[in-house]
Amino acid sequence: WARRRGEFRDPDGSLVAVSTVDWVLLDQRGRLIRIPEDFGVAFPNPEIDGEIIRVVLPSVPADAATVNVRVGPQHLDPMGHVNNAVYLDWVEEAVAAAGGLDALVATPRRAKIEYAASAEPGDVAEANAWRDDSGWWVRLIRPRDDMVLVRGRLEVIAGD
Repeated sequence: WARRRGEFRDPDGSLVAVSTVDWVLLDQRGRLIRIPEDFGVAFPNPEIDGEIIRVVLPSVPADAATVNVRVGPQHLDPMGHVNNAVYLDWVEEAVAAAGGLDALVATPRRAKIEYAASAEPGDVAEANAWRDDSGWWVRLIRPRDDMVLVRGRLEVIAGD
């Protein structure tokens, strides 16, 4: 696996977001494979150390909000995969459906997403979202086989 950090800035140079992404490559059988040495050439930003980001979900409560989404052509990248940003959109849709619009416009906020499996073109996925004392939990599953696609956490960060 490899970790990459990205910064997003306004035109005036002000930092507006930081992303940390853990890359894990799998072969056709779903087994981990070594990341090629030229990965850093294709994605030139500094590696940072640490453990792979995990999101451990509590049990989904019975009153969790549910949003169904269908994977359409507009969700696919040039390789035919659902783009990671689309999964974040679906996480935010689920949080909004659960009454979390305030969390979606709050700054600063933190989103942790663990991509556990890939959605396929034409798939229908179910996103469940629920609130606890410090934020929102989201689980995205593929109902046809109960495969968890995404586990996520959205938190508003208290100001100084």
